[in-house]
Amino acid sequence: MSERVSKLVFDKRNQLDFAIVTSYCSILEKAWALLALVDKQMGGQGLPILRAQFETFADLKLLCDDAEYIKHLELRREKAIHKRLILAKSGNPYLRVIAKEFDLEGQLSEVGKRMQELKSRGAKLLEPAEKFEMAELSAEREAIYAHLSDHSHGGIGASISRHMRVLSDEDFEIAAFQDESKDNSVPSMQTSLDIVLRASQIIHEYYNTGEGDYFQSMIESYSLESA
Repeated sequence: MSERVSKLVFDKRNQLDFAIVTSYCSILEKAWALLALVDKQMGGQGLPILRAQFETFADLKLLCDDAEYIKHLELRREKAIHKRLILAKSGNPYLRVIAKEFDLEGQLSEVGKRMQELKSRGAKLLEPAEKFEMAELSAEREAIYAHLSDHSHGGIGASISRHMRVLSDEDFEIAAFQDESKDNSVPSMQTSLDIVLRASQIIHEYYNTGEGDYFQSMIESYSLESA
């Protein structure tokens, strides 16, 4: 993998290249983090990581499909900054450092201008369903993302699967730090592998490395796309 990654040639100062390559790096890092948790028999704790990996894959796919997609990511970033500044201005105790160190009015004005400029170019805040539909990943979202979101946000279903240990047909106990068989994590690892292979094919084809066919053969051999 590292030998093929070295074939990616890009301009690190180009905003689009930076977004594409860092998204790919994030996908690889999250796959490694999930494997580390599975190795420690804590694969269930990696489901929120898998969700983030999946969402980053959607962004990577859209960035490579349409250079204009980056404006939506930029607006999301500016909106998050704007929200933090507003909260700091309102006296949120967790943002005292921001309120103390920055000119909030000046920062709000600058962020507001950037947001307006992005909106004038058609940028908007995309809901997950809309983003996955744009990326032609609606089936994956419906089958995988909703399940992963439950584990990411502490849903009751996630709590049952993580902390309820069945003793008999009529009894159970509540447990934490349960050792999880690596076999139980096979679906998560398979999904993560699928994301890595598909992301690799996309980025190598985008940068014309000549390695796209290699990753397509890997997809056909190992990934969910061929199932």
